[in-house]
Amino acid sequence: MSNGRCGRRQDHHQVVNGALYRIRTGMQWRDLPDRHAPWKTVDERHRRWSMNRTWEVLLRQVEADSGLTGPPDHIGPP
Repeated sequence: MSNGRCGRRQDHHQVVNGALYRIRTGMQWRDLPDRHAPWKTVDERHRRWSMNRTWEVLLRQVEADSGLTGPPDHIGPP
């Protein structure tokens, strides 16, 4: 059964790491290192997940799992 899309399905792990790497570095999507999913895939999924609030759901789950909520007390290394 086809979902109407072409190509190889990328692992969410590679996509999440690629999106976070791009956000952390501020680089252009097309300069994303090859160890991540293809830049077009990361860009598309990042945009889609931003629109449908998937990132918010993931953040809430990480907060719940860690017992932490709200903004961090500091940014960067302790």
